[in-house]
Amino acid sequence: MNSYRVTWEIDLEADDPEEAAHKALSIQRDPDSTATVFGVYGDDRYAEVDTAAVEYTEPGVPLARTRPPAIPSGHPSTRTAPSTREDRP
Repeated sequence: MNSYRVTWEIDLEADDPEEAAHKALSIQRDPDSTATVFGVYGDDRYAEVDTAAVEYTEPGVPLARTRPPAIPSGHPSTRTAPSTREDRP
């Protein structure tokens, strides 16, 4: 089994980090949301996958559109994830 880093980003306004996280989660869980694109890093490549538009060859095997460049060194996905919020830049 391979290891991947999956990211989803959104810019929004909130009074504090917790409110921002709850707003983002609400947007992701909304069945009518268009926030369905994820960045996927792994196998020395980057793929952008729109889960609303992905075609499946069989259950669980998506055909994703990929970008050929390898993950650049120093990219956040190559760093070890911080253990606490205070460790984040």
